[in-house]
Amino acid sequence: MTSPAIQIPIETQRKQEKLANLKQKLAELFERREHMINYERPHLLAAYTKLIGEYKYEEFALQIAIKRYKRKAELIQTRINRNEPIIIEAIEQQLNEEFAEYERLLQEQLEQIKAATELLNAPLLSEEEAKELKQLYRLLVKRLHPDWNPDLTQEERDLFVRVQAAYNTANLQELRNILLMIEAKEPIMLREEIIDNEITHYEKSVDDLKKRIEELEKTFPFIMREILNNEEEIKKQQDEIKANITKLQEDKNKWAAYVGIMTMPRSGMGEA
Repeated sequence: MTSPAIQIPIETQRKQEKLANLKQKLAELFERREHMINYERPHLLAAYTKLIGEYKYEEFALQIAIKRYKRKAELIQTRINRNEPIIIEAIEQQLNEEFAEYERLLQEQLEQIKAATELLNAPLLSEEEAKELKQLYRLLVKRLHPDWNPDLTQEERDLFVRVQAAYNTANLQELRNILLMIEAKEPIMLREEIIDNEITHYEKSVDDLKKRIEELEKTFPFIMREILNNEEEIKKQQDEIKANITKLQEDKNKWAAYVGIMTMPRSGMGEA
């Protein structure tokens, strides 16, 4: 004789549904925040670097070059005033030491431009694959996020680390594999006495995460979304930087010519 099915009170069913909806909402918000941080932010930065940063790099390089020529002229003038020989190799060595930090910053910007180019040229998931990636990530977050599943085993916590890494690198196959590893497990049924506490916890978590996303939206580079999608605004900024680059190039040429005159051989002043 089969045992009668356990009747779950209607109110309890409603609470369980509410809790399930809260978990779903929290997973969606978490996925959105992770997507913003780990996918959208680097792509926005890459787009900004590619569209504006390359010109900024050229502008910065010219500014440093002018600064170096000015400093070189200053060092040469000091030697002239002291009636000392103008040894260019020694002056250049001093300049290399003084401008080492500027060169490091230039190299850093160059590497950022290279990384941006590689990222923008990287193959993208198809629309269907991107949708599946998000769906799988959302599902796995609900099952494996340690903040929402305090009774996870160490193996399950390690799986969540793999989930995050797979999502951040758009590794769809890895997410599929992880889901296969855990899909046979039945969801844990909450006892009646802790459902209300869980609902309160998830409501607070949802509100907190919403606020964190709102704050994130106000930061760079997310505030650049509209500009990066506005060709006229991009061209305006590019033209402004280009105009400054032209002026800086003229200044650089003038300082280079001035330093060239200063380093011309002088009677009794040693080799230039």
